[in-house]
Amino acid sequence: MPAEFKYEKDMVAPVVRWLEAMGFVVKNEFVLPWGICDIVACSLNPQKVQLRNQLKQYKSIRSALGIQLLFDIPEQKKYRGISASAIKRKYEKSVVGEVIEKQLKQLESDNYIHTTRTGTYKKNSEWYPLHRKLIAIELKLNRVSEALDQAKKNLGFVEFSYVGLPSRIASRIVHSKKVNDFKDARIGIISVSDNACRLVLGAKNQVKKIDRPTQARLVERFWPGTKKGIEALSAQL
Repeated sequence: MPAEFKYEKDMVAPVVRWLEAMGFVVKNEFVLPWGICDIVACSLNPQKVQLRNQLKQYKSIRSALGIQLLFDIPEQKKYRGISASAIKRKYEKSVVGEVIEKQLKQLESDNYIHTTRTGTYKKNSEWYPLHRKLIAIELKLNRVSEALDQAKKNLGFVEFSYVGLPSRIASRIVHSKKVNDFKDARIGIISVSDNACRLVLGAKNQVKKIDRPTQARLVERFWPGTKKGIEALSAQL
């Protein structure tokens, strides 16, 4: 019996169609600190997108430090803000003060934070997290153990991690002892064919293991970064 797919890249299109039909925004060849993930899909929260748009926070935050600072700075509803000197003290062993000041100015310029009357900083937003679900999918024709190892590495930033396999391979795995390796790792399996995809083993939610600043930085890559792009995104959600 001939193989369903000749190359792993041939599996991308049916998976992307399947995800987009469920309302996900999809990016393939997604670069991560530890490598490249075949597909990362994000389900954005329409209400949070609308709120961020209303705040005119059009630009995406691509700096890892910028994201981390937003986690450090209190929200508007908090009684106290945080001073620049307090932020600098926290990072004094890893980031020079001038870099902190530059990043704070950028965040304020982009309307993500503001300076209070007492000279401290507070966030302008209460939309975090911006997404409802973030998933990662590693695609393999047959190297199942390799795909599983890669999927495990993605657990630090997604709620659900999957391996996508050609349908015949996926069926064989779920009916073998190998499926226990996936269950133990809380990794799901997606059966992929030319014209359909099917979830044959559900992934378990990994919320407690997620590095929140890292995840937030990756979700920012789904933010269009322009007013026109955001309006187009909102219309799709």
